[in-house]
Amino acid sequence: MRARGNLLDLRVATHSSGEERQSLCWRPPVETEWVRHPSIFGLGATMDIRTYYESRYGEPDRIARFTTQQGQVLHIYKWRAEGNPEGVALYATDGARFMQRSGKSGCEFFIGLLPEVDEIVTAMAEVAVAGNGSQSPPNVGDTVSIPFLLEGPGSIHTFLFSSGEVIMPRLDNGNESIVFMKLVPLFPSELEFKKKFGEEALWDAFRARVVPFWSLSREPAF
Repeated sequence: MRARGNLLDLRVATHSSGEERQSLCWRPPVETEWVRHPSIFGLGATMDIRTYYESRYGEPDRIARFTTQQGQVLHIYKWRAEGNPEGVALYATDGARFMQRSGKSGCEFFIGLLPEVDEIVTAMAEVAVAGNGSQSPPNVGDTVSIPFLLEGPGSIHTFLFSSGEVIMPRLDNGNESIVFMKLVPLFPSELEFKKKFGEEALWDAFRARVVPFWSLSREPAF
């Protein structure tokens, strides 16, 4: 099955190969809560980001709320694949930019999956806290390995940070600039390929093999 929409477009610009680091956050946030009525405001999320998301995808179908052991609050919104122009279930963070920022610039993260896997939000919360494992926000082409496996038949526990500019353009509200980075799950063999040949070569290989990278149920490309 090949999903529809821009999120699954394999035309990717050339980026630096980046580095792979282990996550510094070795435990997930201490509180996970799915909000039952996402239309109710006052959840503590920054409305600028939520308004931006809703202008593109409408009201989210579900909202997960995380609170870290340091008291930082993160929300992750979910839009189901049905009716979504990207053709996949879309998950996006609101609050990562307060943990992943440099000066007035910060980043948020999103991922598209088909079939949907709501358990992905725990891994996304880990990434929001730890980034690429350094003290700076991740760069396009970086990867991070988290300390638990993602849902699926294989041993996926790594994300590639890829440019999300085509899907979610940079947001500048006058006070800060926010970049939206796409998370791409990788098998260990795909990570090794990327480290050896770079991100562009990995995307070329995915395209040549018609790899459904939006599925956690897929087989490794190599």
